Amino acid sequence: MQINPIEPSRSASLHYAFNRTPLHYAAEQGKLAICKQLISNGTNVNALDYCNVTPLHYAAYRGKLAVCNQLISNGANINNLDNLERTPLHYAAEQGKSAVCKQLISNGAKVNALDYCNVTPLHYAAYRGKLSVCEQLISNGANINNLDNLERTPLHYAAEQGKSAVCKQLISNGAKVNAVDYCNVTPLHFAAYRGKLSVCEQLISKGANVNNLDNLERTPLHYAAYQGKSAVSKQLISNGAKVNALDYCNVTPLHYAAYRGKLAVCNQLISNGANVNTLDNINKTPLNYAARIGSVDVCKLLISNGAKINTFDKFDLTRLHYAADQGKLSVCEQLISNGANVNTYENGTPLHYAAYRGKLAVCKQLISNGANVNNLDNLERTPLHYAAEQGKSAVCKQLISNGAKVNAIDYCNVTPLHYAAYRGPLAVCKQLISNGANVNNLDNLERTPLHYAAEQGKSAVCKQLISNGAKVNALDYCNVTPLHYAAYRGELAVCKQLISNGANVNNLDNLERTPLHYAAEQGKSAVCKQLISNGAKVNALDYCNVTPLHYAAYRGKLAVCNQLISNGANVNTLDNINRTPLNYAARTGSVDVCKLLISNGAKINAFVEFDWPRLHFSADQGKLAICEQLISNGANVNSLDYLGRTPLHYAAKQGNLAVCRQLFKWCQRSFSNGVNVNALDYCNVTPLHYAAYRGKLAVCNQLISNGANVNTLDNINKTPLKYAARIGSVDVCKLLISNGAKINAFDEFDWTRSHYAADQGKLAVCEQLISNGANVNSLDYLGRTPLHYVAKQGDLAVCNFHRTPLHYASEQGKLAVCKELISNDANVNTLDNANETPLHYAARIGSVDVCKILISNGANINAFNYYNRTPLMLATSEKHVAVTEYFVENNAVLLKEFYDFGSQPLFGHKTEKRYASFNANLVSKTADIRSGTN
Repeated sequence: MQINPIEPSRSASLHYAFNRTPLHYAAEQGKLAICKQLISNGTNVNALDYCNVTPLHYAAYRGKLAVCNQLISNGANINNLDNLERTPLHYAAEQGKSAVCKQLISNGAKVNALDYCNVTPLHYAAYRGKLSVCEQLISNGANINNLDNLERTPLHYAAEQGKSAVCKQLISNGAKVNAVDYCNVTPLHFAAYRGKLSVCEQLISKGANVNNLDNLERTPLHYAAYQGKSAVSKQLISNGAKVNALDYCNVTPLHYAAYRGKLAVCNQLISNGANVNTLDNINKTPLNYAARIGSVDVCKLLISNGAKINTFDKFDLTRLHYAADQGKLSVCEQLISNGANVNTYENGTPLHYAAYRGKLAVCKQLISNGANVNNLDNLERTPLHYAAEQGKSAVCKQLISNGAKVNAIDYCNVTPLHYAAYRGPLAVCKQLISNGANVNNLDNLERTPLHYAAEQGKSAVCKQLISNGAKVNALDYCNVTPLHYAAYRGELAVCKQLISNGANVNNLDNLERTPLHYAAEQGKSAVCKQLISNGAKVNALDYCNVTPLHYAAYRGKLAVCNQLISNGANVNTLDNINRTPLNYAARTGSVDVCKLLISNGAKINAFVEFDWPRLHFSADQGKLAICEQLISNGANVNSLDYLGRTPLHYAAKQGNLAVCRQLFKWCQRSFSNGVNVNALDYCNVTPLHYAAYRGKLAVCNQLISNGANVNTLDNINKTPLKYAARIGSVDVCKLLISNGAKINAFDEFDWTRSHYAADQGKLAVCEQLISNGANVNSLDYLGRTPLHYVAKQGDLAVCNFHRTPLHYASEQGKLAVCKELISNDANVNTLDNANETPLHYAARIGSVDVCKILISNGANINAFNYYNRTPLMLATSEKHVAVTEYFVENNAVLLKEFYDFGSQPLFGHKTEKRYASFNANLVSKTADIRSGTN
């Protein structure tokens, strides 16, 4: 509800600006003789300081009239703008220097000049309450209703500051009393918020609407009530302000006053008919708000005027919940004495809230008034759960002494001791245990309090639990022990404590992982050292045969890897798909770990289950440093994986530009070492095929410059050029052609490069191929030319250069393509192998536009196909009404043998009314029905 009007900019910067000339100083201090001397010696009267402030700005700000005259008479620019776009008149108006303002205006100063916030000199004068300046500006044409960038008028400024004389002056000169800013806030809202009574009276007497709504639907009374301005509230109410007005959240002025504890305003509103039980949009009454802030007097007033005590808000909370939550003891007493139910709950009782907050006095009061200490909230937690979780030992003591169950379980079977162990308040743990809490209780995941404490590293609590009989090797539902949790978190002190109390360092979870697996994966070197020194197996295998070293290598944990190896970890252990730790490190790109493993005897060229050596992983992932490391240690650059691919296949296939730039250098260095640039995988695909298919120009160039064969055929006779043509990579096509790629070679399906480019609608590639001699009439295994595929796809841009088969374009309903084909002499009556013309195709799909263009260009409307069907017959069979009508109107022959109207109408069943009128119309056109056979 806070209003933050934009105040006219302060002028303190005048005293701290840099780059000022002596004339700036003299003008500011009003030293006329010095100013004259400086000007006569050539000083620039329009010199700008660091903030673009001129000497005239300084003189105007200080009200030095004589200096202003001197500067103006020597050419000072009267409308110069500083860095906030303020003129000297802004400065003079703000400071109320009327004589200077008069002088500036008489010399041409713009009275409606706007600064960077669209604030005029009148805004400044009104804000400061400079009446004489306001009069002067108005009499010289200042716009009384000018809007700043927040759409506020000078009257907004004057009203907010309580400048009643200025307000009177502005209103008498036509200022709009109900003007609204960008938030729909009026001058009366501002005055009410600030408690400016005389301004409010003045505005109201001049017609200000006391019930105007801002953009949040708040009236001036909301503003006054919020601020506790009782005199203004009284004035507004006496002038018709609605005491029960609702804002956009259904909040009334009484809600605001109660929330702020404004007793006088509350009393005033209630005495004028305010409803004490109005609900806002979350069902809170004014009493909810008063109870929350602990305003006893307001609560008393509301209750004495009929405020309901035990109703629930949207969160199922009563007034007592809010008071208890905030620890407002006096309000709680007041509410209870007036009948508040201490055990009412939906989302917990007031005691739950007081216990959670640790409000001991309120807890005592609630209990003494009958609050049930074992009540359950919607999560089945008791007040003791909350107090234990928050470490409120005094409240815990109070609850236990009043019968709270120390082993109560919530919906997850979690006890107060679990919560206390997790949070680590030792005093609460001791208190619970000494009062009979079971230290080995299991939650719904079968975890004990020791699991919780170990995970969070609460060593003191662990010690307390263990000394009271907690099982150090307890297993949760995943067979995870407290030591697993502590190892995973790297809690060294807890690990030591657990081990010293008999924890098994080689316990297996349900995935057969030991605590050392957990610590290694997370890189907890100190814990690893502790576990190993206490007998943890460094080569322990989980259910996938993964060792701690595998985990550490995968995560790139160098220190742990070093520690494990120095303690006998096998660097060549194979997991269930034959991967060693080096595979894991290579995959994630950890150079240092790779170096360490290799230096300790890791095998470089070993294969995994999918026959991917380490180098393949690294090349596929673009791990340059790993590749160099592996190669320098003897990795076979031509090793084949299970698909017959070399590392170069993967580097070319991925073609990541940033990585490839580095890989090119590696490739260039490696070719002398025997990298096979034309290696074939199981489909006879080379690295160049992959790079071309991905459109990786730089990689293609690199491979070709190192001897890649541009005409190598894969297992379906495709060359790299076919791959590039298919994806439409013009640059790669140019590169391949310029290096001797064959244009008209056929693949297994008798498709040339042109077929692929045409089928995919790659215009630029088609142009490139044709300009290099591609045969545009070559036939594939179905007897189709590239132009058949262009027409089929409906690619007009490619068709513009050649005649295309009209059947395909008609079948797809490609009107533009059909027009292009016909304009290039396509035969509209050509028959396919089923004796169908393009018109048959267009009729079958119901394309009226294509039918029209074909018929208008001479298509035979009564042509019979192999099955003695005309286009009209096909259109009616498919129930294309529009096409059928068009054919009939153009004298298509209706055959009696096909249309037996006596037994069956043309469309649908006789009873289908939707076709009745059309069928009747068609019957009327059957005078020329041809009889006999075809």
